[in-house]
Amino acid sequence: VAKNLTRTLGNKTYTNVIHSQIDFQYDYSGGYANGFIYDFYLAEGIGIIESQLTILGSVYEEQILMDYTIK
Repeated sequence: VAKNLTRTLGNKTYTNVIHSQIDFQYDYSGGYANGFIYDFYLAEGIGIIESQLTILGSVYEEQILMDYTIK
């Protein structure tokens, strides 16, 4: 969807973030329409920092990275 974004989660700001999206469409007996949309935000060198599931236009679930350690 977009790249080179800046996202602030809590008190941490992430740069060079990539926003990816998966859109599951279903045939509701009248044509295809969005059913489930997964949004993922990935920070370089860290991985997924945020994800969100939207079902039929309403946010159903959201995960936000609170802390991390790279070993």
